[in-house]
Amino acid sequence: MPPSKAVHLVFEYMTMDLRALLDSHAKKRPLDDAVVKKYLGQIVAAILFCHKRRFLRRDFKPANVLVDGNGDLKVADFGFSRAFTPPVRSLTSKVGTLWYRAPEMLLGASSYSTPVDVWSIGCIFFELLTSKTLFRGDSEID
Repeated sequence: MPPSKAVHLVFEYMTMDLRALLDSHAKKRPLDDAVVKKYLGQIVAAILFCHKRRFLRRDFKPANVLVDGNGDLKVADFGFSRAFTPPVRSLTSKVGTLWYRAPEMLLGASSYSTPVDVWSIGCIFFELLTSKTLFRGDSEID
């Protein structure tokens, strides 16, 4: 049999994504404070890991955070991530989900850095606490 050129990726099973978890809690009650602290700590550690390796996530949102049965998180979907090294090259601002996109990206900046991911973390933190989206709009103007 000739060698295949297909690439196969095998991942551990994750029960759901954070978006689904938040949606299920929105109908009942917000997450417990201890769970919020645990999740936020893991999210910050994951983004710090990326930033120390000079990667911007640029599209960080609850749907890109997977949750297993033990409450451990894994960051997924690095499709819009970019390496950043000096000198900072021009980047498009038309990436990322609107609800979690930093102001500099919404305003069309071609040069931005790690604070865009920190902004997204803040939006997710609000959602973890309240089970509500902080900035829910249908367009960049909203």
